[in-house]
Amino acid sequence: MRTILHPTADLFRRRMRRLAGEAQASGGRVPMREILALAKEMADMPVREIERLLDDADHGVRVGAVSIMDWQARRRTTDAEARQALFDLYMRRHDRIDNWDLVAALHKGDRRVTLTLRPGAQPAGAPATRVYASGSWPRTVTGIPEASVPGMRMLHLGLRVTDLERSLAFYTALGYAELGGVPETEFGSLTMLKLLDDPFVSLELVHDPARPVEDIGAVNHLVVQVDDLEATIADLATRGVTAEPPTDPGPGIRTSWLTDPDGYRIELVQWPPGHSAGMTAADFA
Repeated sequence: MRTILHPTADLFRRRMRRLAGEAQASGGRVPMREILALAKEMADMPVREIERLLDDADHGVRVGAVSIMDWQARRRTTDAEARQALFDLYMRRHDRIDNWDLVAALHKGDRRVTLTLRPGAQPAGAPATRVYASGSWPRTVTGIPEASVPGMRMLHLGLRVTDLERSLAFYTALGYAELGGVPETEFGSLTMLKLLDDPFVSLELVHDPARPVEDIGAVNHLVVQVDDLEATIADLATRGVTAEPPTDPGPGIRTSWLTDPDGYRIELVQWPPGHSAGMTAADFA
């Protein structure tokens, strides 16, 4: 992919308008992968021009701005002065990085934010931010919605099962690993599971022989993200797990469905290239 020399905010906006026109002609919106690709082309944009993009009312343009910041901050050729200028912009204009998909553009996939200082360090007079640990790298997250309660995140779902061994065999074949359990609680035994790429327990099997599953209506479905749907379906077949034929519910999105021993439905999702691991506000923009 070519890199544009002397990119400007005006040029980025013109390219975005062209992409938006093409997307509207086909009845859709600009795919995130195209915004990120455009940002990579314009990765040499000066900080003053990036700030102009952050001022734009168009959400996609602001996504492009923070993606350009990410590209620059991760480049080995970016010197300390330029890196500090990026960080200063990030801290000064955090009001424009105002939802989670914009934050996600600063640490796409397994990439870690390189704009942050060491944990807890901030320039004098900088607006308050929160520093989280992500693997061995710190990342500073701003733009947290005011309605959010500080220090909260979703951990796992407790799923009641009728036959623990039968369900363990199914979810193990699906790719979950058993990390441990709690044998006696007021709900029954609790068995903790996680997928290989999950950072922590994501599913808890709840079992009480006296309380078999009689109604699964309260749980509509679970969702598991996969990198390659066809390969996953083929691999599951070798383990005795049958998946339904893939469908394409949206541009670049592929899904398939499974049913566990108690009848719970599980959706396998393969996102289009450049999509974040989960759904964000960008999916509904």
